[in-house]
Amino acid sequence: MEKAKVISTSLTTHLKLSVKQIPSNEVEKTYMGRVSYAYVVDNLIYAIVCIKPDIARVFGIISQFLSNSNRDHYNTIK
Repeated sequence: MEKAKVISTSLTTHLKLSVKQIPSNEVEKTYMGRVSYAYVVDNLIYAIVCIKPDIARVFGIISQFLSNSNRDHYNTIK
């Protein structure tokens, strides 16, 4: 770890995810029903544990929306 490169991992200021963004109409609910949000979050767990533990804070935020996510949430994790 002595030769590890130090980088900043702070969240960008434009990242705003909230419960107010949950799908409110049938079109959005149908779209999110086809999206693999939980699958992508699951893959991020692997990355946190095995590869990049510095992204744990971001993971904590995005994982709050596993049961009710929208396009903004999905675009964030992509």
